[in-house]
Amino acid sequence: MRWERSSYSIVRDIMDSFDEKIRKLKDVINSAGSLLVSYSGGVDSTVLAVAAKEVLPARMSCALIDSPLVSRSEIREALELAESLSLPCSVIKSDILEDTEFRENGRDRCYICKKKMSGLLLREAEMLGLEHVADGSNISDLAKFRPGFQASGEAGIIHPFIEAGMDKEDIRKLARIYGLPVSEKPSYSCLASRIPYENRFKEEILGEIESSEDFIRSLGVGQVRVRKHGGIARIETDPGDFGLIISKRGEISSFLKQNGFKFVTLDLGGFVSGSLD
Repeated sequence: MRWERSSYSIVRDIMDSFDEKIRKLKDVINSAGSLLVSYSGGVDSTVLAVAAKEVLPARMSCALIDSPLVSRSEIREALELAESLSLPCSVIKSDILEDTEFRENGRDRCYICKKKMSGLLLREAEMLGLEHVADGSNISDLAKFRPGFQASGEAGIIHPFIEAGMDKEDIRKLARIYGLPVSEKPSYSCLASRIPYENRFKEEILGEIESSEDFIRSLGVGQVRVRKHGGIARIETDPGDFGLIISKRGEISSFLKQNGFKFVTLDLGGFVSGSLD
């Protein structure tokens, strides 16, 4: 399947002042009438949820999709954050690994997953009596390979940040204004993105990657991805954390080898979002 990048006309939006973007964001949220926010605990969805609560206090809710593609630590932290911010949040279980086509891990994996997620969110919104579902997609996403963005658009998911002309830095700025603890949180993507296309998904492999990344983060590393290439673990992190990785190389190598990897490497190119695309 051939994926087309979004054709959103954004030049005028990008030129708008920050205050004008915030006004537009609140107008978009208000015009929705009522809203279910697709929530993950990351900076984008958290800011959107807080803004929605500010604009539609009695007519909004959040939903977090729990699947084997999301680490247990991310789920736990997201729910704790929602509670601390008094955000109403339901948890929807996803059985995405039971989808045969998705398990084959083709280049359309994100499209398949997002299509299924969108259906779950729309059903949840209907049950809650909410008119629309929104996610945290923003201007910065439009230049990237995002087949899932196409799937959500086809399903009718709305993208308030894009309509307001807001990029990632705008969202982080608004997070700081709101005083949110996730304002500088590194971006996170699902565990499927650690495995090259055409390598079949297995839950135990996803678990190995998850525990490996959790261990490396526990050593004080911020942004980290453990990409799996057969028996090789390729660690991506910000160059500023190279020194820490090297200083802890014995512990990291030992843990990852016990966790199923034969070789452990550090990618000198540093962290690159979507490097397997």
